[in-house]
Amino acid sequence: MVAFNGCDSILTTITTLLPESTNTLNLTTCDPLQAGTTIDTLVAFNGCDSILTTITTLLPESTNTLNLTTCDPLQAGTTIDTLVFDDHHYITTGIY
Repeated sequence: MVAFNGCDSILTTITTLLPESTNTLNLTTCDPLQAGTTIDTLVAFNGCDSILTTITTLLPESTNTLNLTTCDPLQAGTTIDTLVFDDHHYITTGIY
């Protein structure tokens, strides 16, 4: 480059590498279809890549046993089970 006075001009450029942003998000789910790991590349506030790793772990099934007693022979052996999943109520009745 030539300076304003006609002499050589040396231009030194210093480029600093900005750090990439990496984050891990740990989640849990009851839905086997949502379990697993995903990696997304987004744009951070500074214009650099931002790596988001989402790890979704499948929760174990919940099994409960409730032992009851009754003096009414008509209620003996009768069960009523209610399961709530995604705001849906599932009811099962039976005599066992």
